[in-house]
Amino acid sequence: MLPPLAAYLATLHPGLPAGDSGELITAAATGGSAHPPGYPLWVMLAWAWRFALPFGSVAWRLNLLSAVTMALAAGVLAAAVHRLVSSRVAGVLAGWMFAIAVPVWTNAIVAEVFALNALLAACALRALAELAAVEPRPARPRLALLALAFLTVLAFSHHHTLLLLSLPATFTALAPAWRGAVGRRVALATQAGALKLLALTPLLWLPWAAHRAGALHWGDAGTLRGFAVLLLRAEYGTFRLDPAQAGLHAGGSHLVRFAQSLPAAFGWLPLLLAAAGALVLVRRARAVAFALAVYAALQAWFYTRVGFPTEDARLRGVVERFDILPLLALALLAGLGAA
Repeated sequence: MLPPLAAYLATLHPGLPAGDSGELITAAATGGSAHPPGYPLWVMLAWAWRFALPFGSVAWRLNLLSAVTMALAAGVLAAAVHRLVSSRVAGVLAGWMFAIAVPVWTNAIVAEVFALNALLAACALRALAELAAVEPRPARPRLALLALAFLTVLAFSHHHTLLLLSLPATFTALAPAWRGAVGRRVALATQAGALKLLALTPLLWLPWAAHRAGALHWGDAGTLRGFAVLLLRAEYGTFRLDPAQAGLHAGGSHLVRFAQSLPAAFGWLPLLLAAAGALVLVRRARAVAFALAVYAALQAWFYTRVGFPTEDARLRGVVERFDILPLLALALLAGLGAA
């Protein structure tokens, strides 16, 4: 974690970045809500972070928040690899390969929501690693399921793309956790339900923020209809990245763009290691391999829901931020390949 954090600090944006950062910083500074789906979890964390760090401009402090959370994501990824193959070196390599990938680094030095999303996704991979750990422990599948259930519901309070990973991971963990909870299944169901309710609580920020005087907030989350419109991203068509009314045609161009960007954004050596790691995972941990395969299919589907033209560099940059989670999965596989 520390070397990536040092690199991010050395290149941290000193002030107000472009893109959505200005809106996000203002939402956090005023205790409001951001563009759909509102990102209440990030806004709450950023709102508290700016008070906890009493020096520097608000923009610089929230840029720093991205650096810290992205470095933490690399550290949790390293822990997931170490749990799978019992190799600290392989874990460190995986964390570093992820941390220096181009879309990861560029989003680690500005105030954005993608670093926190990467951290939550890394936690999901760490929980998933318990299903195929070198040294299995009887209670760990149950704990992994509880963690994944919590993260899946928490995705609604932050970035919905986390569901693409957390849902297949949760279903993969369900069977071994259920088998291992003989005599305690009612307790398991009760614990999972309680954690899901807890994960819903950040959503309460949206109607609360909507009634704060002077706060920046999107739409009117103070009404039930406004809350649903914001949370479901209705203005963007819910299952699209681009606005539905823009008349753009969604296709597979961004899936091709992502594949073509990998040698430059991630590197040939990590890609070769990831290919080797995928073979290792299929042979040694088929349940985890299945979860990642389903995630890969869902991520590919996500790219087909993007209508922004790849020829426009500015719009292409908007979509490249969504490459971070698939790069996280590739870095996990590259760590296994390195081991």
